[in-house]
Amino acid sequence: MISIFRGKLSPTTRFRNKVDRQKTLRIRSAEFTRNRAMQKNINASYIAGAILSMLSAMLIGCVYAPQNGRNAPVMGGARSGSTPIQRTAFSGIPQSLGYFHQLNADCSSLGLPIVMVTQAASHGSVLIQNDVESYPNYPVTNQRYECNKKKTAGVGVVYTSEKIFVGTDRFSLKRVSESGDALTLEYVVTVEQPPKAQPGAAPP
Repeated sequence: MISIFRGKLSPTTRFRNKVDRQKTLRIRSAEFTRNRAMQKNINASYIAGAILSMLSAMLIGCVYAPQNGRNAPVMGGARSGSTPIQRTAFSGIPQSLGYFHQLNADCSSLGLPIVMVTQAASHGSVLIQNDVESYPNYPVTNQRYECNKKKTAGVGVVYTSEKIFVGTDRFSLKRVSESGDALTLEYVVTVEQPPKAQPGAAPP
């Protein structure tokens, strides 16, 4: 506590004031150093978590394999929910939307990922099929690219609209990998009328 008098300060009082100021400076300096250390630890933890998440995704090799042809989806926005996956289906007819695989670098299975519906379709149903044999779809830059040559167990997604519905339907899925990495996918399905059979054509 700094003592203040109206008259001239005594040598003892000036000494005490000087000691008090030095003590205050030391306390503030210690608090500043402690706060900087805490901020560095927070930043380091955030960076380490981000790197670990990226490495887990690379090592586990969880892949989403869409169907080929007109229904090939535009992938994007999985974790951020930015760009939905655009698909097309015929009214009342089951349509496969793709498969999820989870493989090691030697193509052996890491087990099936967990796939669940988080937002149901408004005009149809979504069926999750476990242990379905299908071809993976790893990009050429992935060390599991050779795994695309043979079928492996995965999780399939099948959408079926209401029989009389024609228009746009939406639903969302969440995939959880072996490492616990969660991926959210939003689907936008354009439902069209089934093509009319040509006269004399054999039934499908």
